[in-house]
Amino acid sequence: EFEPGLNPDVVVASVRQALLRAHGGRDDFSLVRAKELLSMFYKVFTLLAALLLGITSISLVVGGIGIMNVMLVTVTERTSEIGIWKTVGARRRDIFFQFLTEAVALSVVGGVLGLLLAFLVCRLITIWLPLKPVITPGAMLLGFGVCVAVGIISGVAPAIAAARMDPIVAIRHE
Repeated sequence: EFEPGLNPDVVVASVRQALLRAHGGRDDFSLVRAKELLSMFYKVFTLLAALLLGITSISLVVGGIGIMNVMLVTVTERTSEIGIWKTVGARRRDIFFQFLTEAVALSVVGGVLGLLLAFLVCRLITIWLPLKPVITPGAMLLGFGVCVAVGIISGVAPAIAAARMDPIVAIRHE
């Protein structure tokens, strides 16, 4: 029996000595204190968070490249249309914002689908595991904001390319 308030190191040393006697002097056991166990869990969760951050970052870059490629193809396919817009009086700014808005719309659709998938995965985790993941409004806003930012960043180059087209060359394009 140990008294409450006793130093944990003293208790561990006493338990270790008792186990060594019970095992005939063989050190074929291990003692883990709650503090050490919590420290191990903290390290594992920190590693998992870093891993998820890396995967998320790669996904954002790939998504941004995908949006940029789609928008560049859209600009190429609509070259003669851009030429007609410019001939009837569309300004560079109008064309720029048209294509930037389309890029943002693509990323918003991807963001909404991502949020729906997150809700589904959290629901499945709640059903299958004792964990209770929570999606907070702040996390949703952050995720949605990042999606819009990726759309803006990825859409700027194609929008500039569309806005800078020479109307004569654009109309002749087939």
